[in-house]
Amino acid sequence: MRQDDIVLIVGQKKDFWQLAPPKTLHCYIPSACVSPGNSLLKSVQVFPKPSADGPVLATLQKGEPVSVLPSKQEAGWCEISPPSCLSCYARKDAVVYCDTADQFSLLVESREKAESDLLQAYRGLERVLKEPQITPLAEKVSLFFHDFLREYAPFPFLQNRAREGLYFLEEHKKKWASSRMEKERNFSLQTGSLEKVAVSPLQPKGVDPWRQVEEGLFSIWQTSHPHKSLQEYYAEQTLQGVTAEGMIEAYEMRVTNCPGDFLLRKNQRPVALLYSTKWDLTKYQGKQVRLLLAPRPNHQWAFPAYFVLEVD
Repeated sequence: MRQDDIVLIVGQKKDFWQLAPPKTLHCYIPSACVSPGNSLLKSVQVFPKPSADGPVLATLQKGEPVSVLPSKQEAGWCEISPPSCLSCYARKDAVVYCDTADQFSLLVESREKAESDLLQAYRGLERVLKEPQITPLAEKVSLFFHDFLREYAPFPFLQNRAREGLYFLEEHKKKWASSRMEKERNFSLQTGSLEKVAVSPLQPKGVDPWRQVEEGLFSIWQTSHPHKSLQEYYAEQTLQGVTAEGMIEAYEMRVTNCPGDFLLRKNQRPVALLYSTKWDLTKYQGKQVRLLLAPRPNHQWAFPAYFVLEVD
């Protein structure tokens, strides 16, 4: 469970509270064991992921009804609502206890509103990041995040997500300002001609800027896909990916705000900027390759930018 999760206490055992299964708990069973009427065809074990490698959460008997969640189908697995027989426990000193049912209800309502407001703010942030220039929407999103931090102090986990959103917004503003300065200095990236202008300082040793970029994009995506993993993020990117062919060459100049460190050339002409944290693209320099790509912000450069998902 996450910090801030709201739980219902149904009992106690020594130093632990017994809890009703929280809404954030994921439960999976093999889809072949579920009848069209959503009852079990045989006894099954319940897992926290669509894999039998994890811990067993509970065992359900043949004939028991299950609530299959819509749009939660995995290959050979389906997600179900946590069964009533499932028991969860938490140390008493890790739980803030509500004295009355009214306090609990108010806390639940406040948490639900906080999650809704945060999702709205991140949707606005996604729009800002896609826009080619800074618009009044960016300031509205910034104010929204600051208001969130003031209003929802009881939920530190959600507040951290709001702080992340502000960080991404400020980084976007810096990149936009940097891009504008580059244009004013007449930086040009045209057919085969790469002018070396406004070289940026190298990243500190040990820092992978592309991994930081990917972690930021994943964090934004996770806001509208709670409890999903980085692997699931890239699985979705793969399904939505685009293919391209050409020759890879390194772009070794450290230029401010450059959205990639490799060029993809087709018929000797540069057509895209590339980067990847999944593949070592240096191994493919000078080779004709077929790529599966995920679009990335290009910060108003002359060519589109992509993250390399697969190399063939």
